[in-house]
Amino acid sequence: MGIGTDRSPTEGRLGLQTWGRLAVAIDPAPAGSTGSVVTVRLDGTLVAQVPARDLLVSAITSVQIGNDTKNQPFGLFVDDVAVSR
Repeated sequence: MGIGTDRSPTEGRLGLQTWGRLAVAIDPAPAGSTGSVVTVRLDGTLVAQVPARDLLVSAITSVQIGNDTKNQPFGLFVDDVAVSR
């Protein structure tokens, strides 16, 4: 999982030639903290939960699915995407 220049591996693994349900939530940080908390679930199982101090929920204007680095090519098939606030 990547947020800005920070990279965090997850515990989730998805085998080749399989489908999985990935859910990502960005929630405000707990009271007294700043930023947000990013939670990732794979098929309902929590695989990552990372604080994102500089990521404000209200400042998110777009969502990117896939990679933005040409040095890390891969095939990605996506179905049934839902984005909500």
